[in-house]
Amino acid sequence: MQFAEVVLERWNFFHSLVPRLFGYVFRGQSDSKWQLATSLQRSLSIYQPIVPMPENKEHWTLHEFRSKSHLYVSHKPEEDDNIEWLALMQHHGCPTRLLDFTESPYIAAYFAIVESTSDAAIWALNRIQLRDRVHGEFKFPYSIHDRLKDETNIEHLKLANTFIGKDAWKIKKSFLIPLIPKKLSDRISRQQGLFIFPTNASESFMRNLAVAYSVESENDFLKLSYKDVSEMEFKETKPQVIKLVLPKNVHRDALKDLMQMNITAETLFGGLDGLAKSLLQKVIRD
Repeated sequence: MQFAEVVLERWNFFHSLVPRLFGYVFRGQSDSKWQLATSLQRSLSIYQPIVPMPENKEHWTLHEFRSKSHLYVSHKPEEDDNIEWLALMQHHGCPTRLLDFTESPYIAAYFAIVESTSDAAIWALNRIQLRDRVHGEFKFPYSIHDRLKDETNIEHLKLANTFIGKDAWKIKKSFLIPLIPKKLSDRISRQQGLFIFPTNASESFMRNLAVAYSVESENDFLKLSYKDVSEMEFKETKPQVIKLVLPKNVHRDALKDLMQMNITAETLFGGLDGLAKSLLQKVIRD
C-alpha cells in the first residue's frame, strides 16, 4: 500500500494515530483539496497561460539573489551551496522548490487548521522509507545503517546540490530528497522543520512524489476509515503517504488542545509577530 486518505471525524482520533506515525514527517494544509505543491509551483500556476516550470530560470534567480545579498546580510552561505541559498531565499519570501515539512504532527496540525475555512489536511510522508529509496536509487557507496543522521543529511545536501545550477535542469530525473539546512533559522528550529526537495523542477511536486514512492499515479489514493488505519499493523503494509483530513467541525477543539501543548504562533514564530498572531487562538480557547 502506498498512498492513503483518512477522514478523522474526531480530534482524539488524530491523537490515537500519532504514536503509529513514527518515522513520518508532516505538512499541514488549510484545504484538504489541495495537492502538495512548492511555493514556486503555486506562484507560477496563478497566471494564464500558466508559466512553465523554471528550468534554468532557477539558476538566474539564485545568481540575482547572491549578487545583491551583500547589500542586506553580512553572513552568507558558501558561493556554491545552492541548497543553503534556496533556504535563505525562501525564508525571506522568495518562492523556491523547497517544500516545508515538520517532524511534529502537532505542529503540522496547527498550520493545517489555524487559518482554515474548510476541511484541512495533514500530509504524512514516510521519511525512513524515502531515505532508503534515495540511497537505493542513487546507489550510495555505503550502508545507510553505517551513518549517523547528520552524516546522512550531509550526503543528501550534496546530492540535492547536483540538481541545481546552470545545466542541472537538463537532468529529467524525478525524485524527492529529505534534507535539513546546515544553518537552521530560528523559525525552522522552533517548528522542528526540514525540507523535501524535488529533483525535477520541471515536474510537479506530486509527480516527483509518485516516482519517489514507485506509484503509477499521484492521484491514486486508497480511501480508508479511521478504524481501518487504527487496526493496521503498520509494518510491511503501512501506507508510505497518508493524507489525514480534519473536518472543519473539529478545528476549534484542536486549536484549544494545541494551545495547552504550547503550540501557538508565539512559540512557532517568536517575536511580536508571533505574539500578535497567537492572540486569536487565545480568544478561541476562552
